[in-house]
Amino acid sequence: MANPFQVNFGNDTISFNCDQMAEPVSGLFIAVMKNAIQTVRESGHSYDDIVLSIHQGFEIDWKEISKYIDAFVSILSEDHGYFRFDDDIDNVNGDIHPRYHFDVFFKNTCSLKIGYDRPAELQCFLSLADKTQSKKYLVDSARVK
Repeated sequence: MANPFQVNFGNDTISFNCDQMAEPVSGLFIAVMKNAIQTVRESGHSYDDIVLSIHQGFEIDWKEISKYIDAFVSILSEDHGYFRFDDDIDNVNGDIHPRYHFDVFFKNTCSLKIGYDRPAELQCFLSLADKTQSKKYLVDSARVK
């Protein structure tokens, strides 16, 4: 699973950094990426159309635009996957498909599901990602009952 951004934990904050651009993921970065996506939807994968749209929409100089385009293409070309918590009451099937679970999707050919015994709160996610916090442990479902 590839995350195109570094996740940084601060004083009760989480921020992201774009390695490709070597800068924080800011409101401008998000707006430029959304603009590029919209341009692709409207006019196809035309490099020139994306560059022109960014230049017209944000008045960014041409050299800086190339950094955004490189980041955009890099992000699109990677197989990112996702990590989420799911409360899936409609598909509960005992221990095969627990109501509460984490889905870890690496790519179409590789994913996994980890059952949890209750709804996950923010602190649960932080403990999984923050190396300074105590970790959660997997427990066999037969022991939980």
